[in-house]
Amino acid sequence: MHDLASDYEKIRNTTTGRSDQGKLGEFLSEGKRIGFSSARKMMSWITTEEKDYRLFSKGAAEVIFSRCSSFVSGDGYSKEIGPTEREDITGIASDYARRGMRCLALAYRDVPAGFDLDGTSESIKNADGSQALKVEKYMILICLFGIEDPLRAEAPGMVEKCYIRPESTYVWSQVTAPTLPCQ
Repeated sequence: MHDLASDYEKIRNTTTGRSDQGKLGEFLSEGKRIGFSSARKMMSWITTEEKDYRLFSKGAAEVIFSRCSSFVSGDGYSKEIGPTEREDITGIASDYARRGMRCLALAYRDVPAGFDLDGTSESIKNADGSQALKVEKYMILICLFGIEDPLRAEAPGMVEKCYIRPESTYVWSQVTAPTLPCQ
């Protein structure tokens, strides 16, 4: 961004939901951020709505979808996810993966005032096996979408350097890629 004569921090700090800095800091301080991590594979933002709260989540489709009990249908109303809808939505996510895309999902949930926003669930786990937050259950799926997420040009060379050359000082962690269906 700096090479394009633009400052990404200025853009971030003046975009709702992106930062607690700048002119939106006071507004954003009313919300609660639940950050992204590879253990969770998702992130959420809780905003105030009159007397209650609304949680918005985005993340890996399989993680978000597993925490949804309803979806927004074509007519704009929330409908319960039944076996047929679950199969259809899972099929759409698989289609994105087969095309080499990372499939992400967006969801929301209305939360009553006084809800324990930090309470953990016994029944739902994060990707790493740790307990998930109760507030991130029973969400309403808004949409699935696929994004291209190609490897950086330098990634193959780094993999070769780390695995083939024993003198390498790099410690290999991971290369992210879309979830591909097992064949």
